[in-house]
Amino acid sequence: PNQFPATVAEASVSHHQLSSMRRHRQQRNKKQQSAPKAGKAPLKFRKYQADQWEARYQELVAYQATYGHCLVDQAVDRRLSHWVKRQRCQMKLKQDGNHTTLTDERQGKLEALGFVWDSHEVAWEYRYNDLLAYMHKHGNVNVPTVCEENPSLGIWVKGQRRQYRLHRSGQRSTLSPKRIHKLNEVGFRWVSPCMAGRSPDDSSVESQMQQPEQMPLLSNAFEQSRDELSFLLEC
Repeated sequence: PNQFPATVAEASVSHHQLSSMRRHRQQRNKKQQSAPKAGKAPLKFRKYQADQWEARYQELVAYQATYGHCLVDQAVDRRLSHWVKRQRCQMKLKQDGNHTTLTDERQGKLEALGFVWDSHEVAWEYRYNDLLAYMHKHGNVNVPTVCEENPSLGIWVKGQRRQYRLHRSGQRSTLSPKRIHKLNEVGFRWVSPCMAGRSPDDSSVESQMQQPEQMPLLSNAFEQSRDELSFLLEC
């Protein structure tokens, strides 16, 4: 008989303890929700850190004014090239939700210069700028497959034509509409002049794009044969 009230009393104490713990947990959760998240807190830099970033940024501004882009060539400025790569690494950290030194303000300043974040896009833009340099020197973009002055550019040009054929046939291609437009703007020929039997002064690619019925899709068998032939005959 004496044990029963004690059990009730203990049960009552336990109930009050659980209720108290529950209230404490709810209050703690509310405080955590109302408190600013660590990731949203503004970053603070030491003066020398902020000065170093700004100094490299001003170097990038000067580079962009000289070359028209932010794809810093390591051969031209090794230190600035490494700094540019670090900014891309910081953007990757930021996108993954990790700690980063790339603030929204810094990101905005870089993007205002036309900064390219995607490393794959950077590689394409490098070759595109080589193509522009070739055009300024020769007056056209008819780069031969075997290009002695820039072998990588010749291979890249052939690759763009191959990617275009994939794009036209509805297959997976790295050639986006934006890239196609940029190449069209400089008069890029999607069929090698040697393969098409045309001179560099024939109708532009832009007109070919506007009249797709003049470029019917070839059968897979003929497409394969043309690829094999182009390997041997493309200039």
